[in-house]
Amino acid sequence: MSNDTEKAMLAAARRFDLAAEKMNPAQSGITDLLIPSWVNAALALEILLKCLHLIDRGKQFGRTHDLSKIFCGLREETRDSLETAFTTLLRDRDMSDVTKIEEHSGISVPLDLPENLRQASSVFVEGRYIYEVGIGPWSFMFYPEIRRVLLDQIVGLRPDLKTLVHAPCRGSRWISNNRA
Repeated sequence: MSNDTEKAMLAAARRFDLAAEKMNPAQSGITDLLIPSWVNAALALEILLKCLHLIDRGKQFGRTHDLSKIFCGLREETRDSLETAFTTLLRDRDMSDVTKIEEHSGISVPLDLPENLRQASSVFVEGRYIYEVGIGPWSFMFYPEIRRVLLDQIVGLRPDLKTLVHAPCRGSRWISNNRA
């Protein structure tokens, strides 16, 4: 697959990430945009995972919104590296917001990458049908951390993409949460 495909995937993921950021109630002040923000964030993760799969396996994954399946399609060493990086980020993170959300909502926030990806898949698929009874609840606390480990892994495998990951994007947090 050509380098142009990976670049196009990163650009697409970045657009959905930016949409998620702009809709996020913390920035927009509009609480009704939380679920649409999450849906865009989940789609950004899907594209990043598919980009990583293309780099890792040399072929595109196919059409699915199941982030767990895409994750399981990665080489074992890549999955292990992602899980280790995610665990490290959470270990170094202030978790007081997680504690508050768990106490307030009764939702248990998972601390492992595979379960976070499974729930992110549910956000994307079910979040678009939030008006239906029996949808949710989900935990989507660690989007910045998941995005960061995926971007770090992509750049680790393909250093030539680093400039695209670090390219300015008006108002985007894409760079600030990524140390690659």
